[in-house]
Amino acid sequence: MALAGVLSAFRQLVLDGIELPASREERLALYRERFPCLSAEEAEDLSKMEPERLALYSTSVFSAEGSLIQGAFPLTVAIVRSVWPAGWGEFSASSLAQRVHRVAPWSGIHSPSLGECFLEFITRECRGMQREAPWLEESAALEQAMLEIRKAPDEPLRPQAASALDGLSAGTVAELLAQPMLVPRLVRVAALSWRMLAVRAALLESGDLRVPQRGHCILIGGRPHDFGVTWVEAPEAVAEIFSARRGAQVLLSELADAFVATAGCGSEEDDFRRFHDMVRSLVSAGCLVPAGSLGLVKDSDGTVA
Repeated sequence: MALAGVLSAFRQLVLDGIELPASREERLALYRERFPCLSAEEAEDLSKMEPERLALYSTSVFSAEGSLIQGAFPLTVAIVRSVWPAGWGEFSASSLAQRVHRVAPWSGIHSPSLGECFLEFITRECRGMQREAPWLEESAALEQAMLEIRKAPDEPLRPQAASALDGLSAGTVAELLAQPMLVPRLVRVAALSWRMLAVRAALLESGDLRVPQRGHCILIGGRPHDFGVTWVEAPEAVAEIFSARRGAQVLLSELADAFVATAGCGSEEDDFRRFHDMVRSLVSAGCLVPAGSLGLVKDSDGTVA
């Protein structure tokens, strides 16, 4: 049998909580029934492995997966822990990972795919928790978006500081609005009904889990030039452009039209000032990158990055 088949059987034994008999003979009979594609020699070799040794592998795997989930979803895990049903036993990152595995086994190698499994667990298994923590799914979606932003491949153009726009700001408004900008593929949009970012920041700073305040907002998230994840609040029409144009160019005039249509509330001068401030924030957050000559950053050898 191919090695992949042996590894598949071994993976099931380690991860799926199969109750194994104490005697080697009974284990051999179980493996022959459960894994008919194994050769007699392969089943014999597996049966020699003591259940205690397999349990050590299981503990190691779920501890590692639990640590990954905890690191990427600190707020969501804290919320789950606060409403963890007594019938599920004592909470731990490892026990959480085991429950995630039962619902959505992780077969990938990158943490965003593990995050997708965790989101599926939240959606399918944690509906009863929504009464006590109705913001749970929103927290999970927000932190998954942050994980995807952090782990995304580098973009063709590097993110810039807001000062990249200073040269254009000295020109006319028409020149500024004609500037093409790149929306990086890694950009994510989050529509929130709760002020989750403030609660997450407080948790990371003090370890205290607070109840979020209600507050609808739409956020655009990117990875700035100094890395990390930064969110910028924006009008819905502007956020829709970002969602639709990831990996493509957009003119600042298009964003300006969307901004004025949904957020314009003052004089032309005031609206433009607020729009310009938003654009600077989006550039600083890595959500927009100048796609003209300002966006072509050269390395020390003179080649374009």
